[in-house]
Amino acid sequence: MTIQLFDLVAEYIDNLLLYALSIKKDLDKEHVYFLSGARNHFFKLEAACRYLREIDHEKTFDEYYDIFKEAEDQLGQYDHHFALLSEIRKIGKQWPAKVIDHFEDQHKSSAKKLENYLEKEEWMQQNPPHLIRFIEKLKQMESISGEDFKERTGKFLIKAIDKISDNYKNGKLDASEIEEGVHEIRRKIRWLSIYTQVCGGMIQLSSKKIPESFPDQYIGPDILNSDFMKMPKALKDVSPITIRTEHFAALSWMINYLGSQKDIGLKIVACTEAFKETGIDDPQEIEKLLIHINPEQLKLNDITDQAKTALDLFFLKHKILDGLADDIKQSIK
Repeated sequence: MTIQLFDLVAEYIDNLLLYALSIKKDLDKEHVYFLSGARNHFFKLEAACRYLREIDHEKTFDEYYDIFKEAEDQLGQYDHHFALLSEIRKIGKQWPAKVIDHFEDQHKSSAKKLENYLEKEEWMQQNPPHLIRFIEKLKQMESISGEDFKERTGKFLIKAIDKISDNYKNGKLDASEIEEGVHEIRRKIRWLSIYTQVCGGMIQLSSKKIPESFPDQYIGPDILNSDFMKMPKALKDVSPITIRTEHFAALSWMINYLGSQKDIGLKIVACTEAFKETGIDDPQEIEKLLIHINPEQLKLNDITDQAKTALDLFFLKHKILDGLADDIKQSIK
């Protein structure tokens, strides 16, 4: 069996082409495009380029990684402001009007920036040029044998896992801050989960029973039954790389946990900055206002301390990433 690289990303490209075709003359067309879910498909294409440039060494993937990353970043910035404003609007008169107006202005600015970007790069037209050229280049590339593709994929994943694990253990990845710590570590380990979705079914989960000794916190029904635990359909005629279910569940749990931690942390930071920019600088008043988005009244160091405790267990005691790497090594040896 041979692997056509275009087939790995065809679904994400087709969806983006469909979204572009559906954009008419809406007044808020950038918002309609955002609501289509395009960000997720750009993210998958970005991940595919990160992955494929390592196993195929085509300069095309470097070029299009930058293109798709920029698109995902632009949509991500808008997502941040839209989600924040949506939550702030629910607070209503419990916050001063000038603070609400501040978030409204930020949202309008981010919407205009996104609209300008999408129009400049022609993402919302019927045949977005970037996608058409990417399709053409992918279809010109040589196919890869199934076994070769499997070995390259396995070695790439082991290298990525070992780098993250080493950087946590040597302190280069440090959870003592929200954006550069908790959020950054989550970004790193989330790539591992996304890679399993963009390798055409080469990664599958083991059917072996989960050991009773495995930590319960990682394998609750909410995780085991989540969409993140569903792998793409396995390839034919090639034995897959098999990862133990409990190891992948633990990875998914940590991604979810760090996501909730960084979300509340980033909201505290953004709202505190908004208060100060609108003339509210009394610490007691700020603390009182923050209760509406932080009912548990967590401090930033509470959030980072909790994250670090969970990460130490994940990396150092339970050695989840080491287990993932061992699973892959067993499959490709």
